[in-house]
Order: sequence, then structure tokens, then C-alpha cells
Amino acid sequence: MRFSGHANSVSRAHTLFLFGLFLVHMPVSAQNPPQTKSPASPKPARHDSVEVVAHLSPEEVEEGKLNDAYQSIAQLQRKRTCTTEIIQRYQSEVISLAEKSTFDVPKNGRIQDALTTVEKAYSEVTKSKLAPQFHNEVLKIGKAIADASEDSAAKRTWSQRDPIQ
Repeated sequence: MRFSGHANSVSRAHTLFLFGLFLVHMPVSAQNPPQTKSPASPKPARHDSVEVVAHLSPEEVEEGKLNDAYQSIAQLQRKRTCTTEIIQRYQSEVISLAEKSTFDVPKNGRIQDALTTVEKAYSEVTKSKLAPQFHNEVLKIGKAIADASEDSAAKRTWSQRDPIQ
């Protein structure tokens, strides 16, 4: 699975925060070289504070929303095998948000995550020879996710798969 899209936006925010802290503390330590202190001298108290504000782009905000929806489902998936409930949630929560997305990077990233998950689910239902209703449900959702993607290979693959009667 790909987590890099959200990891990049979170990483940027954390990096900005840590960089801000570094900049604030660096001049203090550079101006005050280490001194030998006598045991009797009290340590001076510092009451400086710094406020660091990260300004996210609209794309990063949208990516964060998509990632929040994705993470809640991915957490379920890590706890158990891929179920029809999980792929239905991918379709209703993640794919519906991704389709409304005005930015291609977060949209395509989450749709690719959903395609990977539904492919895994399809593999599980075909290997396990589960009831036709499960197979057909995974197939229906897989086709919908592939259609929402811009991945022509995924569209072709899912269109060639047939329901079980």
C-alpha cells in the first residue's frame, strides 16, 4: 500500500515545525558558548516562547482529508483480512471523496490504494472459493473503483472479470 502521499504532507508540516524550533534555539546556543559554571551560581531562567504556524496549501488540506478517511479503513484492514465491508467503505468513503477532489495527486494516490486493496480482496475470494455473493460484491466494487481511476490497465482487467452465477 502507498502511504507516501500523506506521509509527505505530514512530513512537511513536521519538518517545518522542527525547523522552526531549530532556528529559534540555534541563535541562543551560538551566542552563548559553553561556560564553566561555579557550583554556587544559579541557572538563569528563560521565559521565551515561540509560536510556529504551518500554512497548508489547499492540496495538502484535501490530501489530509483523504488520508484520514483512508487511514480509518486501512487500520481495520491491518487487523483482519480484506472483507466486503472494508472494500465497501473504500468505495463509499475514500473513492467518493477522491472523485470530488480537484487535485490529481491525492485523488490518484488514494484510488491506487483502493485498487490495491480490492485486488487483494478479489484474490482472496477467488482463492477461497467463497459464496458467489461475496465474489460478485468484490467484483462490482472493483469495477467501480477501476472506473473511477485513470488507470487503463485496471479498467481493462476489471472489465474482463465476470460475475459468478
